[in-house]
Amino acid sequence: MFSFLPSPLKGAVSFLIYLINTILLTVPLILISLLKFILPFQPVVVILDRILMGIAGLWIYINSVNTDLFCKIDWDVRGLDKLTPRQWYLVLSNHQSWVDILVLQKTLRKKVPMLKFF
Repeated sequence: MFSFLPSPLKGAVSFLIYLINTILLTVPLILISLLKFILPFQPVVVILDRILMGIAGLWIYINSVNTDLFCKIDWDVRGLDKLTPRQWYLVLSNHQSWVDILVLQKTLRKKVPMLKFF
């Protein structure tokens, strides 16, 4: 979408979006996690878990939009139609670059349960 911009400017703006997205969503993520730790009651934990998953989903969504805006990528992903968010999967990455996680999150978003990285 922003193909008219010079590459260094696209890279800088895209990086800033990733950075701001991460910083802005990390603060509520940490605060809600602390609240979950302080109030370990089942009904509270269930509600806070949903909020935390929503924050994580929003982070992934914004990163995906950022990728779409600044990168011309022709995705060729096959087999996604057989996946369901109701089953668990072991997802492996060879980490050739820092982009692996973003690509996995973009391609598997809402097709499998939220990816967890350890």
